[in-house]
Amino acid sequence: MSTSKRIIQTLIAGTTIVGIGYAVMKLATPNPEDVYKKFSPETKRDYEANKEVIHERNVKLVDAIKKSAESDKPIWDLQALKEFSQSDKGVKSSEH
Repeated sequence: MSTSKRIIQTLIAGTTIVGIGYAVMKLATPNPEDVYKKFSPETKRDYEANKEVIHERNVKLVDAIKKSAESDKPIWDLQALKEFSQSDKGVKSSEH
């Protein structure tokens, strides 16, 4: 078997595997609206009550990651993330 034929077969096989994986991912992953509809009323209430807090937390986390990425410190020095976790107030839940 020639080298070029083997390369073409390998590319076709790789493309097929990646394509099947992508198709399975698209079919198996629900959209956020479907997930929200399946929540229990209590979970929906908790989510709505904490939506702003969750968003603020995510923004702070992204800022901490950006600050850490721009720093000259080594990657294992997670001071920015430590500051984030110490300032994080958490999310309230209706479970007691």
